[in-house]
Amino acid sequence: MIVKERKVPLSILKLRALAHRLPQSHPKIPSIMNELKKREAGFKGESAIDFPLSFLEPKTISSSTI
Repeated sequence: MIVKERKVPLSILKLRALAHRLPQSHPKIPSIMNELKKREAGFKGESAIDFPLSFLEPKTISSSTI
């Protein structure tokens, strides 16, 4: 298994920037914030599973199983 560092998804970064740049009175702010919260919750859940998975031994693949 190839272990890669988890990075914040581009969609979350875009939504954060959009929410920061728009005025608070903009009519789309509630829907943008709702989408941002859902995506951040999903990313936080994925990140939370990294810690328990770090205790697993890496599985070795022998040439006979290929």
